[in-house]
Amino acid sequence: MKPRIVIADDHLLVLDGLRMILEPHCEVLATVTSAPELIRAAQEQSPDVALLDIGMPNMNGIEATRQLRIVAPAVKVIVVSQYADHQYIRAAFDAGASGYVAKQSGGRELVAAIADVMAGERYVSPSLVTEALTDSLTATPVAGASSRQLTPRQLQVLQLVAQGKSAKEIAHELGISRKTVEFHKACILQTLGMRNSTELTRFAVSTGMAV
Repeated sequence: MKPRIVIADDHLLVLDGLRMILEPHCEVLATVTSAPELIRAAQEQSPDVALLDIGMPNMNGIEATRQLRIVAPAVKVIVVSQYADHQYIRAAFDAGASGYVAKQSGGRELVAAIADVMAGERYVSPSLVTEALTDSLTATPVAGASSRQLTPRQLQVLQLVAQGKSAKEIAHELGISRKTVEFHKACILQTLGMRNSTELTRFAVSTGMAV
């Protein structure tokens, strides 16, 4: 039998393209443009696999994955995203995803990813596999960290750090000095018990702050 799937992406052209690619290989139960719609569809349709993007309105794909694992635990989740940074990939798997496919991939690879997760395997696009990703997927998450420990200004700085912005860029965007940015970053690291920007970015992505 063909895998039964639901697809979520807030870009209609991408959504239509994914449907056209997958319909010969899968039974497409629903296509939706937001994470809440995807969660409802998964509950109502009981698909085998849910495909979703990370950057969607109302709720990002990381949080949607986390909620899907609660309300529809039998559904395998594959993230199909333009984000290639290993922090996003780590966050997706931490949330419960079974696969992560780069949007730059071809249709054949997406079909293969679905087959792999249906067989109980974990899939990552070969183009995304790096030593940094391997290290990230095997690293132990920082325990006890919470964004509630941070001030509003620190949250702003953290979000911009996670977007890859330099201290100079953050200072310009927030209208503060570079030294003040560095001070806030040092306070964030100390408060969350983290060591560097990589850990901050992973934390921000895993909590949905960086999308």
